[in-house]
Amino acid sequence: MSNLFEKAARLRLRFDTAIGLLTIEDLWRLPLKDCGPDKVNLNEIAKTISRKIKDLGDEDFVDGPNEQLEVLELSLDILKYIIKVRLEENKAKDDKILREQRNRKIAAIIEQKKDEELGEKSFEELQELIAKDHAE
Repeated sequence: MSNLFEKAARLRLRFDTAIGLLTIEDLWRLPLKDCGPDKVNLNEIAKTISRKIKDLGDEDFVDGPNEQLEVLELSLDILKYIIKVRLEENKAKDDKILREQRNRKIAAIIEQKKDEELGEKSFEELQELIAKDHAE
């Protein structure tokens, strides 16, 4: 992937959006999908570039590569990469939240089990426990 970003840096690649030209660094801060009217997001930028690639038509093997097409494909590859990384980050964050919630539930159940265990003790056993605590 570093080759991808090296090419983009050498070309000084910019992404034309409704809010102006954006750098690759700017793309990392954009939302993945819709966030209200007139908001720029990675999905819409990628869809726009994809449409432009389709509009350029088939590659010409006789006259050589179409530079505009190559730049658009590079742009789309970068967007796909950023979207993939951001989705993975979001999934990791969601998984962490789910694990933390599960651990809190387990801790609550453990406390409940301790209380149940304590509740099953006889009056004498409970008095002995209190006496031990006071003796320490």
